[in-house]
This record gives sequence, structure tokens and C-alpha cells, in this order.
Amino acid sequence: MFHNGLVKRPSSVPELEQLGPTKQAGGRTILTGLLDNPLDVPASSMNKPFKAWRKALEGWQAAGPIEFRRLARGTDDAFDFLTEDGIAVEVLGPLETQVGTYPGWPSSPSPKRVSRLPTLTSSLVP
Repeated sequence: MFHNGLVKRPSSVPELEQLGPTKQAGGRTILTGLLDNPLDVPASSMNKPFKAWRKALEGWQAAGPIEFRRLARGTDDAFDFLTEDGIAVEVLGPLETQVGTYPGWPSSPSPKRVSRLPTLTSSLVP
């Protein structure tokens, strides 16, 4: 299951922290809580839509193993299984930045805009 690596927390969590851990770099807030497996976040730490998504993922996982993978620009090898069919896939986003050894996404300039980031599951490919 390919996804963008973010898991949204409940509204009771401060807005800047709702997409997970952050780090400061060059005066910018970077979202660094990117995960390969969204099930690594406890259900109690997810907002209602992500809890529903978690429940669906757990149901799929009960039927058989699932490979979870966070995609970002340049992780084209995730689609190597299509090569023998003559299909090439280029992953164009999300665009990541590095904060030390941590990959991350630049956050919105204003903490009030964090919840208005592009749809979190827009890069979901089951």
C-alpha cells in the first residue's frame, strides 16, 4: 500500500502537531513524522477519518500480508513490477526536504494553515 507517510492526529492535539513530529530548520517548520506504515501510530493518536482508514487497513491485513511504503519524489522503483509490461512510472511527489538525517515536508508558513495542506491521502495507491 503506497501512501504519503502522514497520519493526522485528533483536533485535541495542537494544530502544528496534528501531522506528527516537526523540526525547525532555517526558520521553517518541517513535518518529520513520515511513516512507512501508518499502523505504527496507535488508533488513539489518530483523528476519526484516519481511525476509519486504519480499520480498513487492519481488515485487509487480516486477509493477508500488506506491504506498506511511503512514496516521495524519485521512489520510482516502487513500480518496478510494471516494467515487464512496458509501463514506466515516475513518482513526482510529494517533494521532501532533509533536516539532518530526517526526511520531511515543509509545513505551511502559518500553523493555522497546517490543516489546509493538500488532501492527506491524495497519493494513496492501494
